[in-house]
Amino acid sequence: MARAARWVIGEVLPAVLRRIPDVTLYVIGNGADRVLPDVSHPNVVVTGKVPSVLPYLCHADVALVPLMFESGTRFKILEAAACGIPIVSTTLGAEGLPTRHGEELLLADEPAEFADAVVKLIGDKVLGERLARNCKAVVDRHFSVRSLAGEAMSILDHLSRGRGNPVEHITWNGQHIATIVRKDFMPEETVFLSPDSYYQQLGFVVYPSGGVVARHSHLPLQRHLVGTPETLLIRKGRTEVELYAMDKSILGTWVLEEGDMIQLVSGGHRFNCLENTIFLEIKQGPYTGLVEKEQF
Repeated sequence: MARAARWVIGEVLPAVLRRIPDVTLYVIGNGADRVLPDVSHPNVVVTGKVPSVLPYLCHADVALVPLMFESGTRFKILEAAACGIPIVSTTLGAEGLPTRHGEELLLADEPAEFADAVVKLIGDKVLGERLARNCKAVVDRHFSVRSLAGEAMSILDHLSRGRGNPVEHITWNGQHIATIVRKDFMPEETVFLSPDSYYQQLGFVVYPSGGVVARHSHLPLQRHLVGTPETLLIRKGRTEVELYAMDKSILGTWVLEEGDMIQLVSGGHRFNCLENTIFLEIKQGPYTGLVEKEQF
């Protein structure tokens, strides 16, 4: 901390003050007051340990991450991004994060460039808001509780499949909500996973080599359908699905990977794509548009 702070105070801040004389630099963190006892500057405040960094961070124009040689998780960037504050960092400070210069933050390793970036973000609010918005999206996508929970669910799903649970029926008060079929489910004989009474049948039909399906056509029978069951096959990517009971209470979260399949029978659902995802969707027609959906 001391080396990075002294670098900003001694080499970056003077260049910033020449263009923005009333700027104030806050150095916040446990031990800052102990390692910087000699710093006495009218535009520098060294707080040392504080109960929470949020009151300072949320009122800042720019968050600085001038790491020079430290290693570890880049919590400073994640904190600032979560608060929607634009960031200037050294290349090392952002190392390991899925962020890009000019898209989610500004990177600079030389004092003059670092000062230029700080001045630019203070003066260009539109740029600062765009970078902050993009960086916050990265945090939401990769480091939020929901994202980390999705990763945990993926691990648990993998372990569950390893224990021989490739088909899972989700129910609520005796009501069938959904069926999840994992990609490694390979039955040795024909099996249907949905009852004969269902409006949409889901099953696996197994034929030996040389087996023949006799030539046939389907008669134009009339059926009375209620509801809109649908089946989704994950052709590419990975997605998280939340399933809801008939009373709209959440039942849980499952992670579906490439090759997995889910039949949605009743209740509600929500998808959060963890990667670029392609669904193959099969549902009852004719399509009636949004009139068949109730958002909640």
